Amino acid sequence: MDLNRQLIEAMADLNEDLVIATVRQMAAEGHSFEEIQQCLNTGISAVGTRFERGDYFIAALVVSGMVYRRARDEGGPRRAG
Repeated sequence: MDLNRQLIEAMADLNEDLVIATVRQMAAEGHSFEEIQQCLNTGISAVGTRFERGDYFIAALVVSGMVYRRARDEGGPRRAG
């Protein structure tokens, strides 16, 4: 499975450890922040679809936001401090 698909599915499944590991691997391999963010957005959209179907509940939406924020921070552009 390619890393994009892996990240999308991990985000949709709320598998935080795999999301973070995949984001780190993608960043290390030179994938752009925009590409990583697009995968995260697709995965979080799947979370919304699962919520609409009744497969996920409110808590899953909260968790997905937390995972998304952490993953975005991990894969985002580094700022000089």
